[in-house]
Amino acid sequence: MRTTRTAIAMLTAAGLVFGVTSGAVANTRKFADRLNDAPHRADIHSVKVDNSTTARNKLKVLVRTDRFTAPPPAFPACLNPFIDVRGPNAGPEYKFVFCQDNILRRVKNWRDNGNIVSQNCGYRASIDPAAGRNRFVIPRKCLNGPGRVRVAVRSTGQNGDWAKARRTFYGWVRR
Repeated sequence: MRTTRTAIAMLTAAGLVFGVTSGAVANTRKFADRLNDAPHRADIHSVKVDNSTTARNKLKVLVRTDRFTAPPPAFPACLNPFIDVRGPNAGPEYKFVFCQDNILRRVKNWRDNGNIVSQNCGYRASIDPAAGRNRFVIPRKCLNGPGRVRVAVRSTGQNGDWAKARRTFYGWVRR
């Protein structure tokens, strides 16, 4: 009897551990982009979207690009993650503009509608050109607390790159 209770307790604990682990993985997805489909320094390699509860109520997007050690002007003119939070309408609702400054904009049908999300809500971006790592962190309150999200990323400059493809999103990443 005691052995049975111990075995049930151990199986229940194992189920809880594996259940939590598999749920966290589903909320973080990494997408590969075609390599060498854009000029050096503008080529996007991959996009990782972290929409999990472990992201501390923030959406995190990590964009891997070519590595380079040239001064900042060699960086693509802009790196823009587009974020869709409502599926049925055409296009994204937000675009993170990372050029000389960081601005989160509201968009409609892939075009700016003139509205800028206040920087007081705490969004930020950082680049590490030598490592090709570009991180975008957006508190969920800046996006009106979405559930699932999907992302497309564009690098601009001379013949930039789209990840996945021009005006095409990667798959949904659930919350």
